[in-house]
Amino acid sequence: MRVIPARIRTVVTGEIYERIFDLISGGHYRLLWDVDQAQKIASRSHVLPKTIPATDLLDGVVTKDLDMSHTNNVDPSQGTVIVAEFPLLPEGFVVIDGNHRVYRAYHMGASVSAVTLNESQMLDALLHDRFRLYYAIHWNISRWVTIEVTGNIPSPYPWMKLSPDDLSQPPLT
Repeated sequence: MRVIPARIRTVVTGEIYERIFDLISGGHYRLLWDVDQAQKIASRSHVLPKTIPATDLLDGVVTKDLDMSHTNNVDPSQGTVIVAEFPLLPEGFVVIDGNHRVYRAYHMGASVSAVTLNESQMLDALLHDRFRLYYAIHWNISRWVTIEVTGNIPSPYPWMKLSPDDLSQPPLT
């Protein structure tokens, strides 16, 4: 059973997936997903499973957090892996459920059955509004840094035009 901080008052009867995200500044934050809720969202939204090579999913698995003795006992052909879009990561996704199966399938040269939640569905599967806030802060800061450092406007901000004066200034350092 996972210990959920007392300040996050919620009842979870099923499995929780926790992932810690390191920030460039040296800090970190964590997000917790309700795996049962993610499964319900996929079912309710008629997200159909697809067969995906484990090699395509391994980057979404934090291998240092895996219980290797459990990994050796899982059958990657059983159950459906839950993958969610996560554009803040270089790989663009996170494996919410089925990390051990993906790892095992990778070492077997196999594929897994997986459903992929879009970003909105991924946010709905987060355990608490606090985690949605953490994600929003990270998302907004990453966009701001991109604008300041490169002068390029990320696609979610087509309405924001930099003036010639803005473009002539060096990026913040």
